[in-house]
Amino acid sequence: MSGFRYLYSGVAQITLGAVVAQGIALLSLPLLTRTYGAEAFGIFGTILALAAVAAPAACLKFDRALLLPEATREVGLLAWLGLLSLLLTSVATLIVCATLSKFGAVPDWTYGLWAAGLVVANGLFALLTQLALRDGHYRRVATRHVVQGVATAAIQVGLGLARIGLGYGLLIGQLVGRWIGIVPLVKGASRYSVRPRAEPLREVAVTYWKFPVVFAPSALLNSFGSNIPILLTASLFGPVAAGALAVGQRLLQAPAALITQGVGQVVSAEIASRMRAGRSSLQLFRAATGMLFVLASAVATFVYSPVLLTVCQWVAPDWPDIPNYIRALAVSAIASLIVAPVSSVFTLYQAARASIAIDLSRPVLVLAFAYGFYAMERDPVSLVLGASIGQLANYVATWIVAYRLVRRN
Repeated sequence: MSGFRYLYSGVAQITLGAVVAQGIALLSLPLLTRTYGAEAFGIFGTILALAAVAAPAACLKFDRALLLPEATREVGLLAWLGLLSLLLTSVATLIVCATLSKFGAVPDWTYGLWAAGLVVANGLFALLTQLALRDGHYRRVATRHVVQGVATAAIQVGLGLARIGLGYGLLIGQLVGRWIGIVPLVKGASRYSVRPRAEPLREVAVTYWKFPVVFAPSALLNSFGSNIPILLTASLFGPVAAGALAVGQRLLQAPAALITQGVGQVVSAEIASRMRAGRSSLQLFRAATGMLFVLASAVATFVYSPVLLTVCQWVAPDWPDIPNYIRALAVSAIASLIVAPVSSVFTLYQAARASIAIDLSRPVLVLAFAYGFYAMERDPVSLVLGASIGQLANYVATWIVAYRLVRRN
């Protein structure tokens, strides 16, 4: 199978799994909004945002390095480094959340327990997914999407109907569903099993030092910038406003996840494969960008059409601000559909300086625009719109730098 046919086949398999999973999530959402309410979604969204800040660096980026080595033993040692890093980052997440709670930035220290659990689950998922992608097992990754989607929706709806405490049914379903979704990825990972001896681990850590030292902090900055809107909304306007924003994010992320998961994971694997073979990835990068532009245009058409109002009325008829949040978020979300799946080139090519510059600029731009718009209007939708414009500026710069990076290599 040719390179581009393999790209499209892999994208199709993973996207199909994501379509089913997101379809299940969307069908369950009207039940969840009527069962839990805005405050519960605010708590849920805030904890997810806290976990999402740490999740991309949960394994200190050793998971991304799994695609690069030719030797199976080296891959196994990298996986061990990722597991050890995951233990450290989960504990750090708990400590940071507990500390922030003392200053009122996080409502309660127990949020850290939930966030740490989600970080562990996300980290294991990242490690096992990269191993599956390395071996071209795209169908296995697609199966994971479906299994997780079914488990999460069933548990959240079931606990909601059983009236399990404020917000906790959503959290339990998210956490347990993530762990159940990991199961299909375990098969095949055993071939990378090695005994973790100190000296080989040290040598591999030194070889791939840029991943924990440079790319992990960059990922933290990146994810912090992306989660600023809901964290600021929860802090300035309370859980009810944050709940409406969380539901809006969930509706917008449904089509976004189909694209970023389907294309991004396959593009990363295919570029890494070309790197190991000493081949250029420029044509692949252009093809992926073109595909993403078409898909992003379809999402934009939906977001700015009257259909969105009908969908929001069906999902949450008592939450009139949700369409406004979605359209404010869409300013950057549509750009992210094009940029995020191909931004893995910074890590794959180990472009440390470019990655740091891009990721440092994101929270600065997002905070500056968010507070600027908030100062003018003093309402949560304006704050979210400002943050979204800041992210848009960062995404444009990210794509330009990524393209130049691929062209040079």
